[in-house]
Amino acid sequence: MNFMKYFIFIFFPINFISAQSLNSPLLIAFPEAKPYASSELVNNGFYPELIIEVFNRLNYDIEIIFLPFKRILRMLKEGTLAGAGLVSYDKNREAYLIYPDQPLYIDNINLMGLKEGGKISPFEGIKSLKGVSVGVFRGSQIESELIKNDVDYEPVETIEMSLRMLLANRIDFVISPEVMSKYLLKNRFNRSENNLIEYYQRPLKYDRHFLTFSKKMPNVKAVSFNFDRTLLSLKADGTYKKIKDKYHLP
Repeated sequence: MNFMKYFIFIFFPINFISAQSLNSPLLIAFPEAKPYASSELVNNGFYPELIIEVFNRLNYDIEIIFLPFKRILRMLKEGTLAGAGLVSYDKNREAYLIYPDQPLYIDNINLMGLKEGGKISPFEGIKSLKGVSVGVFRGSQIESELIKNDVDYEPVETIEMSLRMLLANRIDFVISPEVMSKYLLKNRFNRSENNLIEYYQRPLKYDRHFLTFSKKMPNVKAVSFNFDRTLLSLKADGTYKKIKDKYHLP
């Protein structure tokens, strides 16, 4: 039985080959985003462990690196990455990305604020945020929606930074995937800090996270199709749930 070889890098190599080849490992990038993916987690988190299992079944070699999300998007455009995980659907990104049909996971995008902070009533979605400041993950799809609605926002490299800015009254609200924010509040903040923060009741939207592939990668349609089909089989045979449950995801 052939076992897939994979390598983990947490730095940015000086030189990448200009195009990915299936004769060499596929270079897959993730942002640091606990508990989905992080160089600090066992097996690098849910998404890396999941895609390693998928590509193992396909007998593809991969390399995983961790980079800032905006750099990931730029490298996908250039074709210096084969693919990237934790990418939300955005119609504009279809110009340079192939999206499989099967998402890695579906999460809620929530709005959080201080219990003693300003309230928005009635709250009617992103357009209701005009006139307040919002912390958001740099390069995320929600960032483009804030720009479109002329909302004042603070882009950050990690949601933890946004939450600390909220507690310091430097911003009014934070927009974050629910799983990520709950993980951070539980593991990186004390009880008294948790008690200061509240969620707005309904999610802003539902966010599908994909492993996407650069259109500049050779045989990209075949790779995406095979990944899609194999991920679906993992969901059907219980392997997906088994991996997901290890990270206590709902």
